[in-house]
Formats: sequence, structure tokens, C-alpha cells
Amino acid sequence: MSQLRVKTFSKFSSDLIKSFFYLVSTGVDGIAEDRGEIVVEGPDPMLGIGEALELVGELIDNERLPLTGNDKTSKHYERILECVGSPRDAPSSDLFVKASKNLSNVVKCGDVEPLALMKTEFYEESRTPHFQGEVEGKVDVLGTILTFAGYVTWRLGRSSREGFSVVVTPLTPWTMGSGIGDVIVNYKRNKVKLPESAGIPWAFSLWLAVHLPLDSPVMVYHVKEGQRISVSGGYFSDLKRIREGLNKMFTGNWENYLEDVLRYSLSKDSPKEAITFVQKLYETVNGALRKEALAFRGLRGYAGLIARESREDNRVVRAIGRLASLISVE
Repeated sequence: MSQLRVKTFSKFSSDLIKSFFYLVSTGVDGIAEDRGEIVVEGPDPMLGIGEALELVGELIDNERLPLTGNDKTSKHYERILECVGSPRDAPSSDLFVKASKNLSNVVKCGDVEPLALMKTEFYEESRTPHFQGEVEGKVDVLGTILTFAGYVTWRLGRSSREGFSVVVTPLTPWTMGSGIGDVIVNYKRNKVKLPESAGIPWAFSLWLAVHLPLDSPVMVYHVKEGQRISVSGGYFSDLKRIREGLNKMFTGNWENYLEDVLRYSLSKDSPKEAITFVQKLYETVNGALRKEALAFRGLRGYAGLIARESREDNRVVRAIGRLASLISVE
């Protein structure tokens, strides 16, 4: 049995490192937190981490790293690149691929000052429950690379309306073979695109439950990337419960109709009808509203169009009506 200890520096960094481990499929029996470190135990943790880092390099392609201007010119970032053997002008995926092949050297590289991503919760403009104020400290090179690996793996995309990146971290304790890693791998390989807006929690949680079918609750973070990296918002979402609620609520092939309604509610224009219906749908899934009331609400406007023999192109009302018609009312 081997043990590897990884410095984390912050709560957000720790969550990202633990999220990275969902990609590990061999060599590790367990991970635990101990006084600012992630303790990794197993027959060959280096093997498992190396293979997972190589997978990260494959998944992210040419996605940008979350680096500020100061990060890019800092001697600490330069040292990380030298440690793994990655040129400064190489694609971002090269950092993880090279780290996977030089992991024994990475472990020996020692400490550097934390880059901006590891300090988000210490910035005053961040809006997270972890905000603590500025602190001093060091982190090891491996911890930095694994933090970045967790971030780019679980960064789902960028909301064009609000201008933030959406990052999720699963909250189910890590176990080998949980299937959580397979879900994010499929999401990345299928190049799923975020809707225009991701700023309405109940609507985006429904979208997530369909497109990221995790059997785990998650934290959803809104991360501003630029001259400073800060978390502008965050909330809890139980994707498994939402998905189970949707499956019980509808009959037939409802997924495409729900996708249409969610696309309207999460668009830049966000029609009021779509936002209101999706909010009531979320309340119904969580047991706060009866299915019959939701069906009546959704079908009422649709029936009005039909009764008037209206030819108006009210696509939103029609989409809501089609979805409402599939609500299972006994």
C-alpha cells in the first residue's frame, strides 16, 4: 500500500482535486482530507493519477486554462511548466499530458505560491460560503496541476449572457467505479454546449439533470475568468432527485419537448411564459406543486391558441403545451 499527500491550499482547490479523482480508474483505494492535504492511498496512486491526467489532456483539447495575466508571467507558473516539461506556447492540453508522463518529477518539484484559481475564495468580490480574506501560504506543484485538472474537467462551458463559466463539483464521496467520471467524460466528448443563459438556478438545474445525468448532488459555481478569477455565485443541486422526479412526471418521449422549453427559458430573451412554467415545473418536481396544477397551467394557453384557431407564431406557448400534454395525471 502506497500513500501520496497533495497540498490543497483552499476549500475550492480541495473540491476541484477531489473532483479530478472521479477520472481515476486504477491504483487508488481511497482519498481523504487531512489538515490541508488530500491523502491518496492505494497500490499505485501514481499510475492512477498519471492515466487520469492523460485523459484530461484528451478531453479538453484546446480549452483555455484559468490563468490571469499575472499568472502567465509569474515565475511560479514558469516553474510549473519547467517541472512538467511543457513549453509556454504549447496548447493547454500539453500541461496535463506532459505531467502524466513526468509525474515522478512533478512530485519532487516542491512548493510554489498558489495561482489565482486556488485563491478565489480569498478575494473579496467572490460570493462563496468559504470567503475567508487574504492569507499567505504555499502549495506543491502536483496540487496546482490537479486543481487545474479538476477545474477544466468539470467546467461545463461559458454562459454567453452572464459571462461566467459554469463549474460543478460532485458531492458524493469518491469510490472507484462510481460511474461519475464516465458521465463527465461523455459530456466532454459529446461537446455539449451550454444554453445562452445559466443564471436561473431552477431552470439550469433542470437542464443539468438532463445533460449531466449524475447520481450525485453537486455544487454549481459561477466563475468569472479574466484579470482576476472569482466565484460570483454558487448553489446546491440534487441532479439525481430532479431526474427521478422528471421521469415520474412525464410519459412518452418528453425529453425533446423539455429541451425546447428550457432553451426558451435559458435564452437571452427569456420569455416570461417559459420562465414561469419552468419555475413551476421545478417546484412540482420537488413536491411543492401538484402535477394537475402544472398540467392545467401549461395546457391553458395552448388551448386558447387552438380555440381561436390562431395562426400566430407563439412557439413558446406551443412548446409548453406539448410538454404539458405529456404530464402523467392519474
